[in-house]
Amino acid sequence: MDDFNLEENPEVKSDSSSNSKIRRGSYSYLFGILLFFIWAGMSVYGFYYAQNYFEQYMKKIEETNALNIQSINKRIDVLEEEMKNINGTLDKTGSSLNSTTSASTEVNKRITELDNQLKALEKSLKILQESGNEDY
Repeated sequence: MDDFNLEENPEVKSDSSSNSKIRRGSYSYLFGILLFFIWAGMSVYGFYYAQNYFEQYMKKIEETNALNIQSINKRIDVLEEEMKNINGTLDKTGSSLNSTTSASTEVNKRITELDNQLKALEKSLKILQESGNEDY
């Protein structure tokens, strides 16, 4: 009857301890696989999150550049229209304006100022366009 006693039989004890080692090893293996999949999932999510963030940031920059270019183009158009008006006025007045040196110098100063503003705006536009091309 002693052979059937599970607690005292050494064969049964070694068998039960090897089963618990196998179970612990399989749990450890499954835990490692689970940990790997969690890590892989977090890495993939992080990549897509970063990609989405940069795409949104680039769209915001593009929109800002487009608004700035539109604003500069409007200002250039206004300056060109004002220069045309001044040139038209000069053509109409003709010789009478040439006799009046003070009026002539004032008009020439204004034309020079407008021309300088136009050149500055064109430089700004070129810089914006070049910076827009570098972003892509």
